[in-house]
Amino acid sequence: MIKEFDDYKFKNISKKIRFSLKQKKCKFLSPWELSSFISSFNTNYYKTEVINTIGIALKQNISPKNILIFDESFKLNQQYTKLSKISLNDSDLKYLYTLGKPVSLIPNNSIFTLNLLFKYFRNINEFLYKIHHKTLDTKNLSSYFKIYQKSNFENLSNELKKDSKFILRKSNLKEKDLKIFDNIFKLMRTEYDTFHTKKDSIATINEIIKLENWSTKLNKNSNTYKKYFSRFYSLLTNIQRPVIAVYNEELQTINILCRAHINKQQHNAVTLDLKSITHNSPIEAVFNAGISVVSTFKEQKRADELHEFNKQLQEIEILKEKKYYKA
Repeated sequence: MIKEFDDYKFKNISKKIRFSLKQKKCKFLSPWELSSFISSFNTNYYKTEVINTIGIALKQNISPKNILIFDESFKLNQQYTKLSKISLNDSDLKYLYTLGKPVSLIPNNSIFTLNLLFKYFRNINEFLYKIHHKTLDTKNLSSYFKIYQKSNFENLSNELKKDSKFILRKSNLKEKDLKIFDNIFKLMRTEYDTFHTKKDSIATINEIIKLENWSTKLNKNSNTYKKYFSRFYSLLTNIQRPVIAVYNEELQTINILCRAHINKQQHNAVTLDLKSITHNSPIEAVFNAGISVVSTFKEQKRADELHEFNKQLQEIEILKEKKYYKA
């Protein structure tokens, strides 16, 4: 594995392309419509960049189990200046926590455990906050994860519970609150145990995926596939601004990919810049972007062609039905 995988070593980050988008027909657009158009185009451009970057990582022999996506969209009003290379061994891990829970392209035990840690750490803090207590400090997330790496999941769970009970030591909790508290750790343990009972099924699916004709042999309706393999693709499709990363097992770091779109201090030629926009009809917008913008237009053209093809198929079906009923 590459010691430090950086997607920008495999991209042209100095060359920009200037292009313009112009209305075919004169039509007045409100400021909201203009804003929506620019936002949608930027989202499509970013998602194309993300997909291309995943391809680069795979071509550079990054294992699919070490390619990650987080289950929340990054926010436009945040700087994310710390998002570049994050060590799992220090308090910087808290910056990943703000992105949601990590999911690997194919199941990875360490990443699955990190996912559970983020999930149930949040559940614990929501419980503590609800009963008007201070919460666990996110700077300690790395300490909990190190406990798991050096020992086992049981010790991680016990440490979380011990620290939570320390916060609650002077509380006189109601019985229902005690049940809620205990249930958090029971569910955490159940999720972890369920994952490990599926190890053989996961290994079998991994072997099938390695085959050239895996698509014909893979049962995508199996519970194991749906739960542990399809989540990455679902997030990539449905999240508006997904964050992807590479996990380095040797260095215990997570490198954010396409970071120039997220971390504003990392701005370079790949990011989309609106240079000007005319508000007179026909409206014309001028952009600067990286050369990967060409892929965005190709993908859009392909989508348009597919949409047109589907329309033609529907029209054929309608004509066939009309002919049938006339007969």
